Amino acid sequence: MSSIDSELAADGIDEVLTMYVGGYPAWGTFEPGTAAARIECLDENSAWDIRFGRFTGTSPTSGLAHDLEAFVVIDRQADPAVTIRGTAAEINLWLWGRGKMDHLEVTGERELATGLRRICKESMG
Repeated sequence: MSSIDSELAADGIDEVLTMYVGGYPAWGTFEPGTAAARIECLDENSAWDIRFGRFTGTSPTSGLAHDLEAFVVIDRQADPAVTIRGTAAEINLWLWGRGKMDHLEVTGERELATGLRRICKESMG
C-alpha cells in the first residue's frame, strides 16, 4: 500500500504523459504510428490514451539531431492495443521506474507497456 495521495499521484501521471515525456518542442515533428495504449487509474476517475510514434528534428540551440521512439496523449480510442490499470500511485511509480509492472493489470500487447516504460526512462533519465 502506497502512502502517495491518489489525486496527487494522478496529477503526477498527467505531468509525465503530457509534459515530461509526451510534450515536444515546435522545432520537431511527431509522426504517429498505429499503436495506441490506455492508462486507467482504478482509484481516481482518470485515464489517458496515447499514440506511439517517432519524434524527429534538430534542436536550433544545440544543433543535435533527434530520432527517437515517442508518444503523445490523444483523444480516447475505441480499441487500444494495450490497457494498463492500477492505482494512481502504482502507475505513477511505474512510469518513474520505481514500481514494477507486475503490480499493474496489463491486457493486450504487453510489449507496448514495456515500450511505454522504456520511452519514459529514456526521456526522464
